[in-house]
Amino acid sequence: MSLDYPNTTARPFIGTKSDAGVIAGATLTAAYTGINDIIETSGYSKINFDISYTMAGGESTNSLKCIIEDSPDRVNWYRIPNESASGAVSTLTAREFTFLGTDADTATISLGLDIFYKYLKVSFLESGASTLGTVYVETTLLGR
Repeated sequence: MSLDYPNTTARPFIGTKSDAGVIAGATLTAAYTGINDIIETSGYSKINFDISYTMAGGESTNSLKCIIEDSPDRVNWYRIPNESASGAVSTLTAREFTFLGTDADTATISLGLDIFYKYLKVSFLESGASTLGTVYVETTLLGR
């Protein structure tokens, strides 16, 4: 039995999507400052990112990297953590997601997260590229 979410909101987050469902990604950069966007998430409990990553032609073994930050006020941003536990000690580090592409093909992945934040800022970069590829991201918020 699945949970009932009274409200789901889906929208293109990075890139564009036509009425016919055709997507177009935004050109990536080699720094997190190039491709990012902010989404208000207060009142929702889950978010899903549907990601379509395309390397430039002739590229191989590049990777798409993503960081997610939260904010109570759209001014001060805090990286979401990654936790590793050993015994009774939890170690927190700033979380980074890495998605490996495959030889200039379009690769897709879905990333779902529980959310506790008022705002999220999601930033992407491409590493290992001599010619930069593209990324399209669609978000679905669930809750309220």
